[in-house]
Amino acid sequence: MSVQQPDVIDFVARDPNTGDALLVMVEVRDWNSSPIATQQLDTKLAAYSEFILSGALARQFPEAANRPVRIQLDHFCPITEAAGTKLREWAGKLSGIPVSVWSHRMYWNPLLKFLCTIAAKFGGSRPGPVRWLPESNSKLVLLTSAQFAAEFCDALLLAVPDHRVQFVKDLEIKVVDPTGRESGGFLDNAYDHYKSAPEHKADIIQKYVAGLLETRTVVDCQIDTTRIIPVIKDRAWIAGINAGMEARGKEKTLENVHDIYNSELIVMYAEDRPRNIRYLTPSDLGTLNLPLPDLRRLSVENLKRLLPEPEIRNLNGIYQVTAGGDYDASLLLLGSLWRSEKIRVNGEIVAAIPARDCLLVTGSADAGGLAKIARMAQEMFAQAPYRISTKLFVFRNGAFEVFDRRHEEE
Repeated sequence: MSVQQPDVIDFVARDPNTGDALLVMVEVRDWNSSPIATQQLDTKLAAYSEFILSGALARQFPEAANRPVRIQLDHFCPITEAAGTKLREWAGKLSGIPVSVWSHRMYWNPLLKFLCTIAAKFGGSRPGPVRWLPESNSKLVLLTSAQFAAEFCDALLLAVPDHRVQFVKDLEIKVVDPTGRESGGFLDNAYDHYKSAPEHKADIIQKYVAGLLETRTVVDCQIDTTRIIPVIKDRAWIAGINAGMEARGKEKTLENVHDIYNSELIVMYAEDRPRNIRYLTPSDLGTLNLPLPDLRRLSVENLKRLLPEPEIRNLNGIYQVTAGGDYDASLLLLGSLWRSEKIRVNGEIVAAIPARDCLLVTGSADAGGLAKIARMAQEMFAQAPYRISTKLFVFRNGAFEVFDRRHEEE
């Protein structure tokens, strides 16, 4: 376990002296000999902050719920200026929660450990953890979920001042219009989006306020079948949504229409609207008299028509395929794109979709390309608001399946 694995929480412990909850990450490399180590540190710090902000720390370690939290980097080589800058940046971002950021120099050599111990006995200072403080002009402080929800409610009230807006709990809000009609909403996606780009907080809040208001006005409207599109999700997404609903005390589980794509992915179906998307339910299919087997064909044809022509960019040996951002991952379903000669790779086509707006491609026989998109997928997955998967997928027999590099190399 190390900074190289951004999707892993290395260690969770309790400081026996202070009682603080400790989230420890380890870096054994020389920062100067690993050019990407600093970027990986930034990604790892983002993943640790997400572990705290999402409530995962409190859920998995209830004894840490009401304790001060410290993120600590244990490193074996001196901190570089670039690494120190990242530590200070995150100390500033997390100062409003509050979570403190520390580093601790470790030593492989037993003799150095012994000399440090002797020096401490004779009045010298024994190297210990170092706390990193934010820059004096640091303004980018991450909000807690409750703080974000409060600002969202304020913005919503400005948009509909004749409504009552109530923050329920855990990013759940309730809205009551002047006639007494109630509706609810969850701010999880909005908060995730904000955490990935806190400098755009105001724009993000306004976007989701507009989307929420649109949802309330179209809930009883006829679905436009010409705008039904397929949305790629990982298979754990539904279970995660239902677990969140259960944690909030909701008995009703998710009833959105979907089908299985492969062992890792599912295809959800939704109506694309100007400011948001409306996932289809089984009752919607009944109203539309639309059989599920026909849905994939219809939605893929709509996707081709609604999206701009995919743009294929060469990024030093790998490709990034984009088509507007919102449904880039769903391009996996366009078999005509992958059977064309537009993307030439060494071996079979291998893709990564860490988030809905990110599609990376390389060849199955390109070891360097595989390593690069695997690393980029982990880094983007750790910070993206609409995460999908860190796995790689290979195009075979007209569809993508999970690509197992170890199996392929045997």
